[in-house]
Amino acid sequence: MKLRTLAAASWSALAVLLAHFLSYRLAYSDPHARLHALEGSGHSWYALLLPALALFTLSALAGTYVSARRMDRRFSALGLYGLSALGFLAIEFIERFMHLGTLAGVWHNVASPAGVLPLVIALLLLLPIIPLFCIAARALAVLARRTPPRPQVTPARFQLVSTRYVSQVFSALAPPRGPPCSLARVRLAAPSSPRF
Repeated sequence: MKLRTLAAASWSALAVLLAHFLSYRLAYSDPHARLHALEGSGHSWYALLLPALALFTLSALAGTYVSARRMDRRFSALGLYGLSALGFLAIEFIERFMHLGTLAGVWHNVASPAGVLPLVIALLLLLPIIPLFCIAARALAVLARRTPPRPQVTPARFQLVSTRYVSQVFSALAPPRGPPCSLARVRLAAPSSPRF
């Protein structure tokens, strides 16, 4: 997977979670009514919201920084809005379907004013959130491109240098060479005794 795609998906997921959180806060100002609405629409995962926000923030920042260092193309705000809007609507429909169990129940829930209000608010909230995230991503990309690259040793040069030094160290530690091993195996024949 390209890092640019990972960064765009992370920014989109971050926007979806933030719009989701804010839309239910704005739609239901009373905490008890909000809790009832969340329980009635299958938001049992809501306890994991803060860890998910932290994970997607870290992934978006790291992916944007590294892809900018590689000079990848940046993503468009319109594409990011479309991805975020589709992601939000998909999450909402899946949550409600898993909680209610039927498509008719999901349609009835979404068609009610209390069920559609958070959806409309979230889609409207994505309009300012996505451009803000694009500005943040571009600022991070500019910062990443301005950071001077670290000097790197190429593997071939490192291998050549290390091989030369290792061979010098071993030749300095080695004892002096003896005779070739073929000479060590030669037996000297005893002189033959004179015949009388």
